[in-house]
Amino acid sequence: MKKSNKLSATSLRTILRAIVGLIIVLAIAGFYFTQNWLSNYATQTNKVPDSSADNASPQALNKIQTEVARNQAYGDKASSMIASSQNYQSQAVKDLNKYASSAGVSIASYSLSQPTTSINPIGGLKSGFVTITMDNPVQLKNLLKFFKYIETNLPAMQLTGINITPSQSLNGTVSVQPLIIEVYTR
Repeated sequence: MKKSNKLSATSLRTILRAIVGLIIVLAIAGFYFTQNWLSNYATQTNKVPDSSADNASPQALNKIQTEVARNQAYGDKASSMIASSQNYQSQAVKDLNKYASSAGVSIASYSLSQPTTSINPIGGLKSGFVTITMDNPVQLKNLLKFFKYIETNLPAMQLTGINITPSQSLNGTVSVQPLIIEVYTR
């Protein structure tokens, strides 16, 4: 009689155990080799070239100096965006006088406060306040021009309090209550 080639449950269970064991061994070996490869790759990519001046060529140093000189204007502009807390008052008064004369308005008086750290400090910025009183009445067109000069100037200033009422006596003029201007300092 012929023997049947059917697998018994016991032999099938043994074969499946061997396959599962082989998969586990291959997964462990794959994990180990992948971890070693990633570790070596990370070590190679973390190597920082030595950038000391002793090893640099004169051409490389000249190129760096040229780049710094070429980008100096950007650095100057960035530093002029925020006034220093030591000179912000004189700078703000000088700028406001220049803007007032350019816009055709006149400022009667100034009231200055010391810079304080704002509630949500951004990069260590502080803010000081300048309160100005205008000579009333003011031409509305000139006042708007003055506001534009304040809002677009360097160092950074912004109007935080405005109260304007139409003037009864002259057409096209307004009366301005004291203006509060916030000046950002570092």
